[in-house]
Amino acid sequence: SHRGLSATGGRGINLNVTTTRLMRILATLFPILGWLLIIFGFIDFGVSWGFHVDLTGWPFSAFAAGISGSVLLCFGRQIEKDSQSGSSLKLIRSYLFVYVGFIIFGFFVWSIVNASGLLGDHGLYADQFANQYYTSGTEHLDQERYSRAIEDLNEAIRLDPQYANAYYNRGNAYLKRGLYGQAILDFDAYIRLDPNDASAYFTRAYAFDELDQHDRAIEDYSESIRLDPQYANAYYNRGRAYRKRGLYEQAILDFDAYIRLDPDDASAYFTRAYAYGELDQYDRAIEDYSEAIRLDPQHVNAYYNRGNAYRKLGLYELAILDFDAYIRLDPDDASAYFKRAYAFDELGQHDRAIEDLDEAIRIDPTYAVAYNNRGVAYQSLGERELAERDFQKAKELGYAP
Repeated sequence: SHRGLSATGGRGINLNVTTTRLMRILATLFPILGWLLIIFGFIDFGVSWGFHVDLTGWPFSAFAAGISGSVLLCFGRQIEKDSQSGSSLKLIRSYLFVYVGFIIFGFFVWSIVNASGLLGDHGLYADQFANQYYTSGTEHLDQERYSRAIEDLNEAIRLDPQYANAYYNRGNAYLKRGLYGQAILDFDAYIRLDPNDASAYFTRAYAFDELDQHDRAIEDYSESIRLDPQYANAYYNRGRAYRKRGLYEQAILDFDAYIRLDPDDASAYFTRAYAYGELDQYDRAIEDYSEAIRLDPQHVNAYYNRGNAYRKLGLYELAILDFDAYIRLDPDDASAYFKRAYAFDELGQHDRAIEDLDEAIRIDPTYAVAYNNRGVAYQSLGERELAERDFQKAKELGYAP
């Protein structure tokens, strides 16, 4: 009549109770995991939308987190209901939900870790990160934050060593910082990846020019022109490089080509005029300086150089008019008063020459040749004492006739 413990069952485990408890634990765990994913999705979306920064490198991570989190919430509620029903079939369905739920959560976490590159230097979506760094670096470059641009483009290249445009933009950032040697290395790398881009040779040539390697600059400008015969600025810059090398005839040919492509650029006429002047072709130089002034009446140096060309031709009245125009635009240049004084002196207007030389010396008290020329003007007026005083001062300042 006594109810004793069963010899076989007293120490056993009730599987149904254990399973029910496990299901209830999972029913609590899944909503927590689900809410974690949903919260992460909101944060990822907010950072991406507000700050243009992708936390994962996976473009659909916010959407995937939201969907995965919602699925886990649903699974959690369903598992809780099934665990309370006592039905074997519903428990089997709960096991299936648990299995699928862990797969979903595990796959999402694995994807984010892989995409973030936490498992190594290159994650599953390393190219996505490289694009982000490239975009950020380019924005910094456009906003003249060159050091930050270089940092981001370094990272883009680290993630993707074949990222041609990253080398190009980093080269431009180095150019802006005056680091021409490093810029050239980046353009070298870009050209190896894309040897048919005329702009790369053009920009590398500019760096060579800044390092006074004009022959190498000319080679690159020539390659730019070979790839793109309509590349106006390549003709212009090659002309300047020829001019720096003293090859004025070749420079003029390039400025001719540039002007055919862009006939309204005052600076092209100005620079070609300079080359004509170096060849003592002053009439042609004056024509080009005049065209530069017509296109840009504020082109101060065109007045100055045309005045010099008139002076070389002995046209002193016209030279004076140009120096007048130059001085109106730039009244603090001692050399302009000096040049105009020379023209006045040649016209026998020694008093006006002395006035201009006074002004030149006021602006630059160390202007030795101005003292000498003022001495000559005083001498022409018979002011020997004043002349001797200026000659002595010029000598003290290092002037040697």
